Amino acid sequence: MAIINYLLRRAIRHWQLFLNLSLGIILATALLASAPLLVDTVLEIGLRHEILAASASDRNLHLQTYALSDALTIDELDRQVRVQLDRWLGNYPERTILSVNSSWMLPWVDGEPLLNDRVNLSFHEDIQDHVELVAGVWPTEPGVFTDTVSVIVGDQMARTYRLDVGHRLPISFRRNETEPSRWLQVSGIIRPLDPGHAYWSVDVHPLQPQSSKQWSTRYSAIVPAESFYRGIAIMFPDGESRVTWNVQLAPGQFTLARLSDLRNRIAALKKDLHLGEMSVVLTTGLDQLLGDYAAQAGAVRGPLYLLMAEITILVLYYVILVAALSVQQSERAMNSHLPAVLHLLQGLHTQRKG
Repeated sequence: MAIINYLLRRAIRHWQLFLNLSLGIILATALLASAPLLVDTVLEIGLRHEILAASASDRNLHLQTYALSDALTIDELDRQVRVQLDRWLGNYPERTILSVNSSWMLPWVDGEPLLNDRVNLSFHEDIQDHVELVAGVWPTEPGVFTDTVSVIVGDQMARTYRLDVGHRLPISFRRNETEPSRWLQVSGIIRPLDPGHAYWSVDVHPLQPQSSKQWSTRYSAIVPAESFYRGIAIMFPDGESRVTWNVQLAPGQFTLARLSDLRNRIAALKKDLHLGEMSVVLTTGLDQLLGDYAAQAGAVRGPLYLLMAEITILVLYYVILVAALSVQQSERAMNSHLPAVLHLLQGLHTQRKG
């Protein structure tokens, strides 16, 4: 009991020293305990930055096939693809955008075909919600097609071919044709409502010109779904359209612990996209991107833990240093008062003798 009382008195007397030691030990213990969480948080922030900084082809999944341009056929194909996406990817996709593009056509300007240019009819899911009309109107009902198809064009295409609302763009289907076969009539001109929106993070921007080894410029003339299938049936009765799905994954779903799982799911999805006689091809750079980052994270994890250990040792060193300085200060204070105490004791002793 006496020892406890003695310790309590010493603790009360040197409360600052005990407080510094206690807080230092608690802080060092908290740093050690939180080291795995801090390291994983830093690496996951780096992962999300890596995903957002990657190109659309590296962070998205691009699915493509060719099918007859029939609404029922493409609707059934779309249903089957989305079933597989839901089965293997679950909550990973943020949005899936269906696009259907017709075979190419040659545009005519000033009575001459532009042999190095291409134009195709295109349907893009939900595009109407992400564009604004510069001029004209958006078709609300499918028209009756003979030799003219009503289309919506992007502002870049309108400038390139000097098109305005009501103008007709002559087109032909073969390079050796001496006169146009059909006309695309401009119903409206559009541009992206917000070019920075994730909707436009796709491999092939529907409103921007594309190029390849076969042609210098290709534009897409946008047509609503109902008009698209009716127009294709007349212009390309036996042709196939290119059907694509742009699967945009949500960066918030990416974690270090799920990288291996996501890579396995993408591999399984590739195998399950053989839908009967039709095969859907999946292309993406995401698997390589995740594999490279996982390797980098493994190499960085060790140095990060070493850094946390160094910070913890530094905290403990600081606590010990403060404690030592407090002890030295207490000793100096006691030594400075020691002569006065001895003098007082000597005086008391002399009084007792007297």
